[in-house]
Amino acid sequence: MKIIIFFLLSFFVTGTNAQIKRVKNGFKIIGKTSFPITGFVHLKYLNKAAKQIHDSCLVTNSKFSFIGEVNGYYRNTYLWTKKLNKEKNKTETVELKFGLNNRIIKIDFSLNNPNESFINGNETDKEVKKFEGTTAKKLIYQLDTIEKSKNIDNNKQFTHLRKQLKTIIVKQIKKYPNSNTSSFLLFDYKNLFINDELEKCFKLLSIEQQNTYYGKFLHKGIKDRELKHSQIGLSILNFKATTYFGDTISLYNYTKQGYVLLDFWASWCNPCRASHPSLKKLHEKYSKKGLTVIGISCDEVKDEAEWRKAIINDSIWFWSNIMTTASNSKEKYQNLNLLEDYKVSFLPTQILLDSSNKIVARLQNEMELIKKLKEIYGE
Repeated sequence: MKIIIFFLLSFFVTGTNAQIKRVKNGFKIIGKTSFPITGFVHLKYLNKAAKQIHDSCLVTNSKFSFIGEVNGYYRNTYLWTKKLNKEKNKTETVELKFGLNNRIIKIDFSLNNPNESFINGNETDKEVKKFEGTTAKKLIYQLDTIEKSKNIDNNKQFTHLRKQLKTIIVKQIKKYPNSNTSSFLLFDYKNLFINDELEKCFKLLSIEQQNTYYGKFLHKGIKDRELKHSQIGLSILNFKATTYFGDTISLYNYTKQGYVLLDFWASWCNPCRASHPSLKKLHEKYSKKGLTVIGISCDEVKDEAEWRKAIINDSIWFWSNIMTTASNSKEKYQNLNLLEDYKVSFLPTQILLDSSNKIVARLQNEMELIKKLKEIYGE
């Protein structure tokens, strides 16, 4: 086992400091399509100020380009266009997902199969995919298998596997503290680390990485974890808000009937969206026992259409959904400022309230929620 762990560590931490040509103060995407198209190619990402950008470029002679700037590295970048399916005689959307950082990035966009698109120049994305697909693939698969079996309590193998995975990530951070890969992996696998461990690893990152997009999320997440204990037992104020269907709801009308779970999410938050299937199952099981779920979207007002689309696509319309952010809440929701009131700085965040309007738990992953609901309802 020691030999295997050593091999994994050695395999992953090599090559991280490869010299890739930078673009001054930003990135440049140089792209071409696999065959001629007429129209635009679109790019969606978060810029240096963590603002969602939707850019577009007219394809000329099968070529396109974009320039911009991200804060370190942004994983969930989307490139898409439309092409005509001659067999079905209709237009289809072709989408490519990739990571983006401030480099010259060359993309050969395959319209027949986006997964076969060739991307060159983004070493961070290569390293992250290498980690997920080779270095820690077996460990991650084994951990996922145990989690899905719900057999985590007192599982020594689960604890051992987590420790191995943490060792690989810490080794990466110590060797490359100024690497975008290091800050992203710590962010992506933050749930492996308890509070003190996460903060210690965060401090191992360079100041530059601590202030990248994922570094800032980590810092907020650490502070949010500290609130878990300080807010337990805190009484909360009532609020009224308009739901997806246009109804007005009052929080206290729900809490007087039993426990209420506030699910803070956003249409652009992949971990939030990924948690919805499990949350639906828990809702189906415990709503019969009095549990109420209220989905609180952190989308901006201008993205209301995306919020509505996500509710339908994720099939979460059967519980109450409201849309509120710190920037627009005072205009639209009668001074409602739930992000500030509940100190939500990290998504996803779930807050469980009891019938006396007090916070009984702050949760950030499925297993924490399952454990807490079992504790409350006895099964």
